[in-house]
Amino acid sequence: KWDSDECGSPTASPVVSPTPASFCRTISPDEYTLPARFAGKNHCYRLQLMGGGKLLVDTKDQGCKKFNAGNDFKGVPVSKFRHINSQGQASYKGKWSGSVSLVADSSLTEPKFEVSGNGKSKTFSGTLTVPTCEGGPAKNPTSAPTPESQGDCEFFFSELSDIEDAPYIEIKSTCPGTTISRDIAVISWDEHGMSNDHSLKGMVVPDDGFIIICTNKIQHQTKYRGSKDVGGELRDVSVCDIEDRILLAGHGSNSIAIKFNDKSNKEEYLDIYGYQGASLDHTDHLFKDCRAVRKMDYPHGKLPFNPTIWEVICQMNSVNKQPGEDADPREWKEIPLILIFTEFCDPHDDKSKRMIELYSPNKKNYKIKDDLIVMKWEGDSVESSSTFKSLKDQTINEEGYLVLCISFDAYGKDICSMETGYSSITDLSGDEHFALAECQFPSDSCKYIDIYGKPGNDSRDSGQDFTDGKAFRRRKVPAPRKIFDISHWVVEYYITADQCGAGKSPPPFRAPVPTDTPTKNPTKTPSMAPTSGKGKGKKDKK
Repeated sequence: KWDSDECGSPTASPVVSPTPASFCRTISPDEYTLPARFAGKNHCYRLQLMGGGKLLVDTKDQGCKKFNAGNDFKGVPVSKFRHINSQGQASYKGKWSGSVSLVADSSLTEPKFEVSGNGKSKTFSGTLTVPTCEGGPAKNPTSAPTPESQGDCEFFFSELSDIEDAPYIEIKSTCPGTTISRDIAVISWDEHGMSNDHSLKGMVVPDDGFIIICTNKIQHQTKYRGSKDVGGELRDVSVCDIEDRILLAGHGSNSIAIKFNDKSNKEEYLDIYGYQGASLDHTDHLFKDCRAVRKMDYPHGKLPFNPTIWEVICQMNSVNKQPGEDADPREWKEIPLILIFTEFCDPHDDKSKRMIELYSPNKKNYKIKDDLIVMKWEGDSVESSSTFKSLKDQTINEEGYLVLCISFDAYGKDICSMETGYSSITDLSGDEHFALAECQFPSDSCKYIDIYGKPGNDSRDSGQDFTDGKAFRRRKVPAPRKIFDISHWVVEYYITADQCGAGKSPPPFRAPVPTDTPTKNPTKTPSMAPTSGKGKGKKDKK
């Protein structure tokens, strides 16, 4: 809700004969901030179109005092940008729905925001944070664009896909509908350090802001044919804008960048995945037969390569497709968390080392945002136990594990993610049934994500009973299951505490997960090859 009682007037008195501010009549493609009243307090709002656009609010920054070009912004999405209408207004839909436009005011030396939505209309004073308005390209420019006028148009990779023999490069631009006048090109480097490039100069950026480069337009259209509802608009997602088989040769193993040559022919880079002059071979950043998707918190180019802003997702070859597995050209959206049980351990020699291990194949160093819990059933009861553990705000470690222990003393904080205490969900006996569920506490309304056991059945002395032993998931079944299948698990009996996996066993699914190595960008003739990823065994052994 927008409450504008304290935000509608400028903080300083109007000056005599002011010089009107120069600003765009549409707010695309810029970012703006403004103070506004929310829940009885002044907070900082950010209007953002880049990367699909968002309307955000920072509830801890009163009056936008700490805001610094986005670096300190702690906002969360409130509404999603939909489109710009013919009047140059940006339309948003979500918790707050309405439109935002810039309006002129002769009494002010700064632009103002007219916000209309939820039955209200109010003008706020604000600050232009990205000064790209003078000569900036409009959605339908009246004159030919120049490199200078496009100086603040963003071009960055949003997805690099090598799925199912239909590879493509997806570039997101913040200047849809504009003819590219700058000398911009996409370049890739193969295993020999040799490069191939494709110029984007002269092409018109499609209205959706996406540029797709594929190996074969007909093949691409056949693979991804159809239209989807994207942001409230029906969009043909099968269109490939550029066909270049040579550029995409070795895709998934090649480093790739967007480069720009200025008037002095000086080569600069706008964005990069990988390393200039070297391939991704012998690094942990390969996306062969996978897809690399940029996190939506980074809607701009990034130099040097920062693997932590990317997620690499590989197909799990499970019966049911998992969120984020399939390529989605001409869309850019968050990749949902995938989390599964991988081991339960009840060692016969040290009950203080009982533990529950969960693993995520697609999130590392990730703080869980959803209301997820680990819950259980005991005996043959159909009623869930009141003992459970919430996983919200817990962090999945850099290896993808989340380990629940009775005490940090059992395994150490480097392995144990959560200390649950005695008489807790982790103080198990081996004959319970467990579920990972989406809810705040156990109830019939919980949405089950993954399950071990068959609630309502006495599991003592059955195939799933791991009393004095352990149960671990087979590596060939790396997806959550709402219906338990004992054939997906291996149960071992009478094991010792040192045989519990506890976050250090081979995960059930090895994706080429980005890490911080190599620490230095290799050159065409590196003196030392990038460090190789850790190999994992393929056997069902923990």
